[in-house]
Amino acid sequence: MQRRFTKGVLTILWVLAVVLAGLLGNLTSTSNWIVSAVVSAIPPIILWQLWNSPVPSMSDSIRRVLRD
Repeated sequence: MQRRFTKGVLTILWVLAVVLAGLLGNLTSTSNWIVSAVVSAIPPIILWQLWNSPVPSMSDSIRRVLRD
C-alpha cells in the first residue's frame, strides 16, 4: 500500500469499527448514535492533523529540479 493512502484507509477502518461497535452495542436511539459519531470523530481528526507527509529527501529534490 502506498503511503498517501494510509491515512484514508485507517480512517475508513476506524469508521467501520465504530459502526460495527454501535450495532453490536445495540445503540437504538438517535442521540446515542450522534454522541458515538462525535466521540469517534476525534481520533481521525487528530490523525489527519498530526500525521505529516514524509519530507522529500535530497535526491527527490534534485530530481524534481532537473525534471522541471
